[in-house]
Amino acid sequence: MFIMKKITILLSLLVFVSAYSQTELLKSKGVEVTYQLIKEKETRNKNKFIMMVSVVNTSNEDYYYTVSSNANTRILQGDGFVKVKVRNSSGWLGDGKAITGEPTEYVTVDNDYLYVIKAGEMYNSETTFRIKKNREPLITGNFTKTLKTLEEFDLKVDATMINGDWISSCGNIRITLSHFAANEKRREYILQTVNGKQFTWIRNSENSYVREDNTGYSLTFNKDAQTFTYSSEDGISCEWKK
Repeated sequence: MFIMKKITILLSLLVFVSAYSQTELLKSKGVEVTYQLIKEKETRNKNKFIMMVSVVNTSNEDYYYTVSSNANTRILQGDGFVKVKVRNSSGWLGDGKAITGEPTEYVTVDNDYLYVIKAGEMYNSETTFRIKKNREPLITGNFTKTLKTLEEFDLKVDATMINGDWISSCGNIRITLSHFAANEKRREYILQTVNGKQFTWIRNSENSYVREDNTGYSLTFNKDAQTFTYSSEDGISCEWKK
């Protein structure tokens, strides 16, 4: 009797492990997509399943993807980067369920927002679906976005790059910069504070600014080096570094 009980318990454990077994669905650049299925309920005509999808970035790199927005409303136009479908689902899941990364403050020059899948992080999603009795779930998936490193994007110069303390190569002077977005009253600008004085730099192109009180002074931002080049009308040139 004792042996029979042990066999019954062992069989129950095997069934439990099988129900929760994990299946790899997709992999790209170390970003792995897996899913688990649990049969929750059986009826005369259909079976109900719980599907848990996990995405983990096993690489050492953070990966980013773009999300477009409506120019007028700034409503994001689909923020997922993976879509998982149950092809033979009797409900809406046959159209697919999107998996989403984390929003960031980065914006490209095309006004697309960047989402990130951080290195070592896991992203989970859970849903339920039904399929006809005696059929196995037919699950597929695909990456709907191209994953890239941050350096591969042409980013808009904004507060995340500018705000903070900078050191000028001319005299090692400490400079504090604050970025302000455009509004109804004025264009986008940078406020410079140095030795108790303040100067305003108006943006006149993607990477360049001119001083509001004297257009003979300019600032040019190098996005690759993350530095500013300061130039004056009398030929002085300095590099500002954070």
